[in-house]
Amino acid sequence: MKKLRLLIISILILSTFLTACVQGETPVGPNGPSGPTKPTKPETNYTQTAIIKNGVSDYKVVIPEDADSYLSFAGNELVNFVYESTGVKLEIVNDRGLTYDKDSKY
Repeated sequence: MKKLRLLIISILILSTFLTACVQGETPVGPNGPSGPTKPTKPETNYTQTAIIKNGVSDYKVVIPEDADSYLSFAGNELVNFVYESTGVKLEIVNDRGLTYDKDSKY
């Protein structure tokens, strides 16, 4: 009798599990669950500001004077990524003595 009860309980649990797995599936692919879907184009807002123009940049990367190794590494990585993508190497400066100037490009 115990074996029969255990078998029935096992079958119920297994069937419940399998039913849940099958019902949770959704078609994957270009048609999706409700037919073809149109890709959405992200909205892009352009400005008139150019960091690099004609292979030249007036901008600098500023890091704190007391920057730890992580901030220094991040500054160098930014310079390297810009250089790899544009061929322009930005200058890295620290913030000692820097003050706000509306014409500065940091």
